[in-house]
Amino acid sequence: MNILEKVRALPERKRKIIFWVLLIIFSILLLFFWVKRVKKKSEQFKIKEIEREISLPSFEGIEFPEIEIEEDLKKLEELIEEEKQKNGEE
Repeated sequence: MNILEKVRALPERKRKIIFWVLLIIFSILLLFFWVKRVKKKSEQFKIKEIEREISLPSFEGIEFPEIEIEEDLKKLEELIEEEKQKNGEE
């Protein structure tokens, strides 16, 4: 008898145990090779070279306008007060 026939002849409980043991072993092997490959790829990934190749935009020489928030806030408060007075009178 070959191995497959011997396993088929075993009770279901023993077949399930064999199945789960094999599944765990193969999963651990795949995980090991995956981690090894990721480590190798991460070593090849050189951040310093990428930073050199990519030139980030510079904001030197760009003038940003000043924003006058206080005046706009006062106008908004005045409009709110006017609306409150209009709604309160009606």
